[in-house]
Formats: sequence, structure tokens, C-alpha cells
Amino acid sequence: NSACGKIPTLRLLRPERRRSGPRPLCASGLYRHRCENYIKKALARLILHAILAAMADGPRILLVEDDKIFSDILSNRFASSGADLVQVASGEEAIKALEHEQIFDVILLDVSLPDIDGFDILSRVRSVPAFSDIPVIVVSNFVKQSDLAWGKSKGVIQFIQKSSVMPDEIVSAAFRACGKEPRSTMPQSPVMN
Repeated sequence: NSACGKIPTLRLLRPERRRSGPRPLCASGLYRHRCENYIKKALARLILHAILAAMADGPRILLVEDDKIFSDILSNRFASSGADLVQVASGEEAIKALEHEQIFDVILLDVSLPDIDGFDILSRVRSVPAFSDIPVIVVSNFVKQSDLAWGKSKGVIQFIQKSSVMPDEIVSAAFRACGKEPRSTMPQSPVMN
């Protein structure tokens, strides 16, 4: 079509049932309903994930931390407090988790990662409108004074120095960030009759 000739397009080819060769798959014409169905299913999946997340007791948290021992400690604390925690150890895994997982209530972000700087991840997160409102807490030992102001401008709600707090304080901060209360991890006292 000459009217659309200057617009860059992506052509997906699908073998035609007839022997006339491959036919372009596009959003108009015979295959339009397939594209619409794909979009409808993707939207339905996002809506379902949002409903399930709202019904969950605890928050859904993305932990981006490359220190395995520290990550495991936090994982145990979050599990006992009722949170749904997704752990990743690198920046690339964090980006994939954000693209493919349900929406998160809070992101706990280490800034010194092996592949992508945590502040680069923060910039990417804030550039996507669907992720722009997710509270981010930076949990790291290596934050410079200049990073504090930049992080605040990108919507970091809190900076926590790992070496100066107990893991339960990080759990409490994450729950406060999304307005939820952690389930008590203390065993209940037995009742004596």
C-alpha cells in the first residue's frame, strides 16, 4: 500500500494454507482478529495478576540482591512475614522479572550489581509508566552522597545501609512502603486452661 509505504513496520510471515507462498501477518485484513485476540489475552492476564495481587495477604516484593547469604536471610524473613518475594541476583534478571512477572508492590534494590548498576535499573523502571509508581527502597552498603539526591529525584523512598540494620527492619520498611503490616513471626503463647 503506497500510503503506508513510509511507515516502518514489522512483518511477521506465516505459511499460507494455499500454495501461494508466505503471507504477511498484520493488524489489518484477514489476520486482524488474531492480533486483537493476542492483545485481549495479554490485557486479561495483566488484569488477573493485578486482582490476585490485591487479594494476597502480603505484598509482592522484588529483591534485587547479588549477595546470596544476605538474600537468603531476607527471603526467610519475608516468607515468615507473609510476603511474596521474588529474588534475582543481577540487573538483567531484574529487568526480565519486571517484564514477565506480576506487578510488584515494592522493589528492594542493591546498587552495586555484577552486570547493571542499580541506578541504571532504577532509570529503566521509572521510564516505564506502568512501573513509575512502584516504591523503590535502595538497600546497599555503597551509596554516595551524590547518589542520594539523584535517587530521591527518581522516587527512591528510602536508602538503607545493609551493614547498619537488622533484616527485620528491612522487612518492616518494605511493608510500610506499600501500606501493609507484616504478619507476626513470633510464635503465639499457648493458652492454659
